[in-house]
Amino acid sequence: MEKALALDEKDIGKLKVRDLNKYSCFYLGSEFCQNIFPSERSVERLAGMGARKIAICVSFLVDAKLKEIKEKISFMLEKNPNVEIILGDFGLLTYLNKFYPNSKKSIARPLSIEFMRMEKSKLEKFLVKHRISAIETDEDDLLGNFPKPRKFSLNFHYPYRFKALQRDCFYLGKTTLNCSRKCLGKKTPLQIPGTRHIIYALNNAYFTKKNSFPMGADRIIYHRI
Repeated sequence: MEKALALDEKDIGKLKVRDLNKYSCFYLGSEFCQNIFPSERSVERLAGMGARKIAICVSFLVDAKLKEIKEKISFMLEKNPNVEIILGDFGLLTYLNKFYPNSKKSIARPLSIEFMRMEKSKLEKFLVKHRISAIETDEDDLLGNFPKPRKFSLNFHYPYRFKALQRDCFYLGKTTLNCSRKCLGKKTPLQIPGTRHIIYALNNAYFTKKNSFPMGADRIIYHRI
């Protein structure tokens, strides 16, 4: 089972040698907010530190943001063809398959909810057709639907399980194409009225927390926040 670490790009400098040895892949960006996208400099810095693999998360994108993200991803793939792209917007899929057909692509969690409920053979057919090699998920109760051998990888995220997504920023109270990203490194616990249950606001989404992870995934991604 491969181990990966998801972190904010501002925390790259805090990585220790033991982190680079322990984790074979590092996730940057966000599956849930289009404004949280790493700079080319951050990706190069992480690669220069010895990161064996780097995955770039892309959330849903409005049209005005799509062109910008395409240009940034192109630059990254030209510099480092082994960078993985975690797709939260299929508007990028045709572009990547046309210009970077060998790029490694995975389906992000907001989209994988539907795919994790597909029949295995149909899912494999779709993924092979569109050159997608993996699915990101945090739904441990569904991993058993896809026993090995399978034609794709299952990448499991913890300790936060995605529950809901909103368009307006939780911190700004509005939608914007650019922001100062003051939310980086922050999660806000919220108690569900009338219960003892806690959910967490993080990026543009809400999560519950579960510290354990299941067996059966090909990669385990720990979110350090």
